[in-house]
Amino acid sequence: MMKVLVIDDEAMIRDLATKILTRAGIEVLTAASGQAGIDALGQHLQEINVIILDVTMPGLSGMDTLRALRQLSPSVPCVLSSGMGMEADEVPEDLRSNLHFLQKPYRSQVLVGKVKEVAAMAGIQI
Repeated sequence: MMKVLVIDDEAMIRDLATKILTRAGIEVLTAASGQAGIDALGQHLQEINVIILDVTMPGLSGMDTLRALRQLSPSVPCVLSSGMGMEADEVPEDLRSNLHFLQKPYRSQVLVGKVKEVAAMAGIQI
C-alpha cells in the first residue's frame, strides 16, 4: 500500500488530507512540524512514497524542512503545499528535483489526483 507523509502545522489540514487520502486507499502518516516530519521520514524511510509539505510553518520553515528531508531521502517525491502561489524558481535549485506544487485550499479529487500523478511519475504503484 502506498504511504504519504503529510507535514502541516494546521491540524485541520492534516485531518482533512488524512480523511481524503485514506478514502482513496492511501495510508497516511502526519506530522505537525518540520522537525516531526523529518523524524517521521527517518523512522519510516523505506515506507514513505510521497511527502506533502506545507511551505509556511512556524519554527523550521518549509524550505529548511525540505532541505533536511532531501538529506535523508533525495529521491522521495515531495509536494509543496501553500495557500499563496508558489513558483519553482522560488525554491533553491538544488532542491527542485522530484518537487511538485499544490495550491491550498485543495479539493479532494485535486489532492488525490496530485498524489497519484506524482507517484506515477516516480514509478510507484498505488
